[in-house]
Amino acid sequence: MKHKKDIGIGFLSLLLLFCLFVLSGVAIAQATVVSVSPATQDVATGETFTIAITIDPSVSIAGAQLDLSFDPSIVSVDGVTEGTLLKQSGANSYFSSGTIDNAAGTLTGVVGAITTPGQTVGTQGVFATLQMTAKPGAGTSTLDLSSVIVGDITGHSVTITVNNGDVTVGGPTPTPTPTPIPGATSVSISPSTQTVSPGPFTVDVTVDPEVPIAGLQLDLSFDPSIVSVDGVTEGTLLKQSGANSYFSSGTIDNAAGTLTGVVGAITTPGQTVGTQGVFATLQMTAKPGAGTSTLDLSSVIVGDITGHSVTITVNNGDVTVGGPTPTPTPTPIPGATSVSISPSTQTVSPGPFTVDVTVDPEVPIAGLQLDLSFDPSIVSVDGVTEGTLLKQSGADSYFSSGTLDNAAGTLTGVVGAITTPGQAVNSPGVFVTIQMTAKPGAGTSTLDLSSVIVGDITGHSVAITVNNGGVTVGGPTPTPTPTPTPTPTPVPRATSVSISPSAQTVSPGPFTVDVTVDPEVPIAGLQLDLSFDPSIVSVDGITEGTLLKQSGADSYFSSGTLDNAAGTLTGVVGAITTPGQAVNSPGVFATIQMTAKPGAGTSTLDLSSVIVGDITGHSVAITVNTGNVTVG
Repeated sequence: MKHKKDIGIGFLSLLLLFCLFVLSGVAIAQATVVSVSPATQDVATGETFTIAITIDPSVSIAGAQLDLSFDPSIVSVDGVTEGTLLKQSGANSYFSSGTIDNAAGTLTGVVGAITTPGQTVGTQGVFATLQMTAKPGAGTSTLDLSSVIVGDITGHSVTITVNNGDVTVGGPTPTPTPTPIPGATSVSISPSTQTVSPGPFTVDVTVDPEVPIAGLQLDLSFDPSIVSVDGVTEGTLLKQSGANSYFSSGTIDNAAGTLTGVVGAITTPGQTVGTQGVFATLQMTAKPGAGTSTLDLSSVIVGDITGHSVTITVNNGDVTVGGPTPTPTPTPIPGATSVSISPSTQTVSPGPFTVDVTVDPEVPIAGLQLDLSFDPSIVSVDGVTEGTLLKQSGADSYFSSGTLDNAAGTLTGVVGAITTPGQAVNSPGVFVTIQMTAKPGAGTSTLDLSSVIVGDITGHSVAITVNNGGVTVGGPTPTPTPTPTPTPTPVPRATSVSISPSAQTVSPGPFTVDVTVDPEVPIAGLQLDLSFDPSIVSVDGITEGTLLKQSGADSYFSSGTLDNAAGTLTGVVGAITTPGQAVNSPGVFATIQMTAKPGAGTSTLDLSSVIVGDITGHSVAITVNTGNVTVG
């Protein structure tokens, strides 16, 4: 079964203690034991039940991470809560309940780490408790742990053995008896039900705390044939009493009907909220036609100031679409910040071209995020670079070029923010430049911006108008000219990013490749994607190399998102976190652990979306050298 690890940037800094991976199928004496408990159990159809993930350390440990797979036709996962393992002796801990996918039967990225300096645990305990439901019918589902890593206080992984479990569903469905939880914090869709005409509308997610709370995360599902989500903005819940807060609007997938990873947390030390309020407002559109869509909250976790989850009740909602479609009348918002594709329309010949995303602020702004969709049969995106918008007046900025999927025609999660305290910008400028290629043939692709959020210096979203664009590919495909005998001509003063070795022949089984970097100028960070042939090889893991740690520098590293079915590894990111430090000596950025599958064949190892940044955050000139591996 495929396992996909997707670890959010909000907690990856804590995962630096897991930078050494150990993959072993042999039980070794004195190994730390990670188990599903109970190992086997029988439940009735429709019954809710729990399983625990226990850890019995053979040495002192400081954190763990794992995935779980199950049969989604037999059971589902409703929630995950932290156990007491990492909180022994009064230690504080960070815990992420991971990502539940009840369609695929996976729970990925469950992570916990002790955050109290110097503390570890050496006594058996419960790492996580999973709330599950047995579906109607009978059968047995295995509960298989994978991608399990347990780390000690130095950041090294320790030797482990893993004991999986199973659950058998059978017997009559128990008569449901509603049992509202007394004294629970409620998280609700508001209004719980409404009827709307085709067009825009909003719903709120409200929270009524029973005890003081400091943060919240949730997902939402809806019927994408009836409604869509256009954007998510933070409410006032976490900003009561003047508190500052962090807010992430999550990831919208209007094709699947999901909004995942909406997260908010108070960042003012010592502050909590205990009064009802709006956590988030969802801007939605009702599609033409009639029907009812449920609005179902899931993966809801509410935390107190210590990081413990509190007892909750969840109240879902629905929206009914009916009535005639109103005649559209464009109503630009007066005094709104505009975010635009520039040029709004252009005609190009097959080959490379660029488009800009420009921003004209109506009020001072400090950050921006957006997605882009396009027709992948007509154009493709080759790269994204930051413009000068956020760097006016000499401000420093953070920039992420997002995740590119040329098969789906999407560029998601492009984010930029000013990092110089107190600075904002209010003059028009280019936020990003997108390098694109027009494919041979003729046609027009829209360039549609979505999930656009522009924030002011306080973190509040500002009013915006979005102006999409289009590109028409036409004219004859350029006549090919005879290619002269190739002579390598590296870009003068370009930093090289390479697969090493560039070519190798391996037998079926495990092997490794490195991504090496030879800086031409001092650099401070790097991001890249990798594609490969999943019928020939697979990726098992990725670990940080020593490139960014030269001269004793500290660094942040994210191993990205792995999809062995699609043959992609996306969003591998590393950056030096020691102020003022950069590196200019060659080194290994990342080592990729791979497995060659039985059979013979050659897979290319193609690097893409490669961006290397200097200490100011600007991208530097690069050359990219891909590789290949032959299995035989």
